[in-house]
Amino acid sequence: MSNTTRVLVKGLNWSGSGTVVDLLKEYRGVYQIPGGLESIAPAGYKKLGEFNDFRINGMVGDVLAERNDALKVLHQKAVERYMQHYSKKSFIKKIIKSRFKNPIRYAKHFQQLSNQSKVLLELAEELKSVDNIDTKVELCRIWVEKISSISSNGLTNAVIFDQPIHFDKHDEYWPEVFKPFKLIIVFRDPRDQIGEQIIRKKINRVLKQGHGYLHGWSINDAIDQRIKITEAMYKAADKTAEKLNSNDVLFISFEDMVQEYDKSKKLINDFLGLKQEDHVDKQKYFDPNWSKQNIGLYKDVEEYINDADLAFLMQWYKNKKNNE
Repeated sequence: MSNTTRVLVKGLNWSGSGTVVDLLKEYRGVYQIPGGLESIAPAGYKKLGEFNDFRINGMVGDVLAERNDALKVLHQKAVERYMQHYSKKSFIKKIIKSRFKNPIRYAKHFQQLSNQSKVLLELAEELKSVDNIDTKVELCRIWVEKISSISSNGLTNAVIFDQPIHFDKHDEYWPEVFKPFKLIIVFRDPRDQIGEQIIRKKINRVLKQGHGYLHGWSINDAIDQRIKITEAMYKAADKTAEKLNSNDVLFISFEDMVQEYDKSKKLINDFLGLKQEDHVDKQKYFDPNWSKQNIGLYKDVEEYINDADLAFLMQWYKNKKNNE
């Protein structure tokens, strides 16, 4: 497994990175590391959840960064997950809820998650007695190796980690922990990126999280805040990419994934070393014809968005498109 490539797929918040994850799942020898229980996505297919055991607060990345109480939080979450979330009781409930459809698949899926919880708990225990940062990083690298092995077999070419990192956070650690890796960053027309959040009323999260005290409580205030967050994320993505070998990073747009399907697929094949003949489940998970409806959404909400406020985002987007 040491030579199996870890494909890290990272989006820019509503940028359509799921298109890459779903495309790769259609290849023979490529498997997604489950980040949680299955759920139904908008297009009707099943999702395995984001892998966030490294990136989120209090988890593995924070332990390496020696943030306060991170190891304690990691151990607590690992115990809770192992004892509760993926227990036999949870499995039985899932089978009943599914009306006993595909019990073998569910059993395999729960076993993967249970095993991942076990190795996460083992990592938390091992980190308790280690002070040397190099040793900690090595333990975390072995942890990723074990996780990759759980979802793989002898014919595995690559494993997918969906949203495993944050840009410009833990950059001094994660490249070593996840190696050998290839990072695919998916970006999108920022007008649609913001517009879809407005349409789906997700923009209100900004207000619900109390940010209104800083930026105001109207929908326009929330949009302004989301634009600022997106601008900061674009800059952070560039900062992370600049620290890495250019051969290990690929920027690709959601629009090209949909409108230039064959071209984008070849680009990803070449980047990851995949073979066209291994694309055995074509459009089983990623159907570009379905995704076309998510291009140009901003036209329905453009009255909410000030073009001047999008100037930086649009220029960044155009520059990346020109460099693809």
